[in-house]
Amino acid sequence: MFRSTVVGLGLLGLTGVVFAQSAPVASETQAALERATTVTSAEMSANAPRFVEEIASIASSLQKLDVSAASKANIGESTPCVAQAASSSTALQAVSQAAFTSFSAAMADGAVDRASFEYRKMAIALTKSRELLSQAEACASLLGSRGGSSKTKLTGAPAASADDMKALPDDMMEWAFDPPDASPF
Repeated sequence: MFRSTVVGLGLLGLTGVVFAQSAPVASETQAALERATTVTSAEMSANAPRFVEEIASIASSLQKLDVSAASKANIGESTPCVAQAASSSTALQAVSQAAFTSFSAAMADGAVDRASFEYRKMAIALTKSRELLSQAEACASLLGSRGGSSKTKLTGAPAASADDMKALPDDMMEWAFDPPDASPF
């Protein structure tokens, strides 16, 4: 009895460790992966160049955003969040271009499985590039809210009167003690 319990608990513990080590996949990435597995060869051939072009466009946008964020923050160097996104996007661009080269070769050889694998790489790289762009834009938009000074002029506020600082009358319902059996405490 004891031995089977220990083995059972050991197996349950091992299963828990295995599940704890697997990282959850983002829903956008999962959706892109599912879409990429259901396309035909003709659709892959039509979409692949567009994917690579959009990833290159995003990488270029992130490089420009990195430069403009550095000038906007008046620090002379790039901000960490935008710079990280720009470098990651450049890496994704290189991966997608290599995947496109392999995809084209696989399609020419008729290796549809290999082409599908490379197509999924490009689809996920595109999804991640879009995520990086949105994160970097959010980070860059926060840079404008630091430092500086601003003035606010209020108009239409009620005019101050002599009665503003006058004490209010005591509340008739407020007692200085708790009546018996009336307090919730």
